[in-house]
Amino acid sequence: MPPSNAREYTETHNLSADDLRKIIPTKKNANTEKEDLKRYKLEDKKHVFDATKVRTTAACVLCGATRCIFSKNAVGGSGEGVPSEEDLQSLEQDIDRNRFICGDKIKRRNNKFYNRRSVRCGDPIEANYYNPSTGTKGGRIITKDLCAICYVNADIVSPEEIIATRDLSGKTPLPICRGCYDEEVEPLPFSGARKNIQQAKKQKKKYKKRQSNEAVNSGHKKVPRTS
Repeated sequence: MPPSNAREYTETHNLSADDLRKIIPTKKNANTEKEDLKRYKLEDKKHVFDATKVRTTAACVLCGATRCIFSKNAVGGSGEGVPSEEDLQSLEQDIDRNRFICGDKIKRRNNKFYNRRSVRCGDPIEANYYNPSTGTKGGRIITKDLCAICYVNADIVSPEEIIATRDLSGKTPLPICRGCYDEEVEPLPFSGARKNIQQAKKQKKKYKKRQSNEAVNSGHKKVPRTS
């Protein structure tokens, strides 16, 4: 965040010096942060992070990233440990009131909801955020497309277009905006889906052909004569 924007943000949100000390990284707390991250990753392993289990989202007040809030059970169902509509509404009010920051521990409402603790400001949007092919099956919410890199929700380039123009070795990219796409921002965030071998071969072939055509057009490679 540029200094001018940082000052405006600080004044708008009435951040105190103590608030800033908690946010600004220092050499002294660098090792503590690494230890915390290791602990949060272990904590995350206790949960199932699946796109079908996203029940709501929380926007980070610092970096603007939208993070997923999960529950293993659909909201409004019946049975022990199943979150009610009131549970969800109360949780969303707590998130708004407490100014959520990436990696914060949410109030879990008797462990009915959970989120990734190991995610940090500036990390890509979670792959689970994007609407799965199963739609709203199982109580999944509908989310709007966002750039996985810079978080904007305008002029989004689909994974299909990215796959058609770049050699990604068979990996499936997450949606990004036209600006990040044109600037070729790296690294690209991927969905984590299994690598498609056939797709990887096609991408490599297309990539080599495109490089060859560009070399010919720029005059660095001669077109072979035909008799």
